[in-house]
Amino acid sequence: MLNNDFIVIGRITSTHGVKGWVSIESYSSNQEDIFDYKLYLHTDHKFKIIDITDYRMMPKKIILKIKSIDSIDQAEKLVDFKIYTKSDQFSKLNEGEYYWNDLIDCSVYSNEKHLLGKVTSIIRNPSSDILVIKNHKNKKELLIPFVKDFLLEVNIKEKTIGVDWKNDY
Repeated sequence: MLNNDFIVIGRITSTHGVKGWVSIESYSSNQEDIFDYKLYLHTDHKFKIIDITDYRMMPKKIILKIKSIDSIDQAEKLVDFKIYTKSDQFSKLNEGEYYWNDLIDCSVYSNEKHLLGKVTSIIRNPSSDILVIKNHKNKKELLIPFVKDFLLEVNIKEKTIGVDWKNDY
């Protein structure tokens, strides 16, 4: 079980080149803000600080170099690792605002109380964030904009989201 003092702020998505660089996905609203925090990986049942020696903002991704990761083979072992920071580094949110980390793994129900699936990720879009919902029975993905027009209820404690969404959309 993970420590509640840490929350997910991104993930390592792939390797970049052969010298140990990795591509990451940032969950912060301004993608570069991820570097304003102390970052950690959860390995060997403990959180270890990431010592970043360099990073670059690319047109469609962020790449970074982690100290002592010097080959593609070492970098490949980190792919799909989540990137954490300590929860006390975040400010308190206003009513109706949520951190992405709180929305991931929420069960999503339609207005007809039909389980649509679970939130597996969120896509950043200029007009609104989009929930990526995976139905584990039929393995289909559903994309629903995270906007008031579609939201009925968000209950972080119960890990549920109610949406005004019909199955035929």
